[in-house]
Amino acid sequence: MKAVFSQEDTDTLKTFRKVGDTLYERILFKTHFIKPGEDIAEVISHYTQNYRQEGDVIFVSDKAVANSQRRSIHSDDIKPGFFARFLCRFVSVSPAGMGIGTPQKMQVAIEQAGLLRILFAAFVSVITKLFGIRGVFYKIAGDTVTRIDGKAGYSDWSGPKGPYWDYVVLPSANPNEVAERIKEKTGCSAVVADINDLDGYITGFSEDKLKDWDFKEILKDNPMGQENNQTPIGIIRASQAAAAAEM
Repeated sequence: MKAVFSQEDTDTLKTFRKVGDTLYERILFKTHFIKPGEDIAEVISHYTQNYRQEGDVIFVSDKAVANSQRRSIHSDDIKPGFFARFLCRFVSVSPAGMGIGTPQKMQVAIEQAGLLRILFAAFVSVITKLFGIRGVFYKIAGDTVTRIDGKAGYSDWSGPKGPYWDYVVLPSANPNEVAERIKEKTGCSAVVADINDLDGYITGFSEDKLKDWDFKEILKDNPMGQENNQTPIGIIRASQAAAAAEM
């Protein structure tokens, strides 16, 4: 699907973060809502074309990549079964969010990991919680289940609803290949980032040398914000200009 751009001018936001002795400028781009089937590399090329410089690193939200890959599932297309409706009631809400604590998200987790694995994870989790040990469910259920996102089925919310409100979003597929395509399209190194307000990590690198960068610290304050910000694309730049702007 060819990208469709509705904005005549790109809205940007610049923020700075110092890591060690280096000050990093993060340029965020407010985009249209990236739809299933769009070419994410083309979208990024469009929004960053007047800003890219040699040495820049482009970063993009894993959720936006996943949505472009049609890995978001609308709640109307999810039919929770008995186990999904039963097990979701025992999911604890943490500062990181509600996890898979809705019937829709639990059903997707079951479909991704398999019912037996989810049941085993739930059983072990009940036992370990008696000893004050938490987080075991997700360790057993696996990375894909841990990273399931979206808010489908979540009704206890009075704030503004973002574009992913009625969706369950799976992690992106082949993020390294996505990052490589972004580099081919833009000429800049690129990473795919799964970042939230509490934690995060890089899921895809355009080249191995980027693994030496401390992206987790550079993006620790989640400059992309949450989904209502609609700034899923950014540029990281370490430069004297950035340092001068901060002084």
